[in-house]
Amino acid sequence: MRWVLRRYSCDVAILLESKLEEVDRPVVLSLWGRRQVKWVYLPSTSRSGGIIILLDPEAFELLDSRTGV
Repeated sequence: MRWVLRRYSCDVAILLESKLEEVDRPVVLSLWGRRQVKWVYLPSTSRSGGIIILLDPEAFELLDSRTGV
């Protein structure tokens, strides 16, 4: 996934089934590969699920985000 995100310089990426309970800046930078990044995530529960949305703040403006059912 890192290779794809860096190779194609995506403006937005939605990663499903991340299996991560916590997504912090070091994790995001290791995936995204660029300093300019905003992200929101829904943590995994047990050993399944998890969603990470990464975006380039120069291409998109994150106005609001919500998680839950």
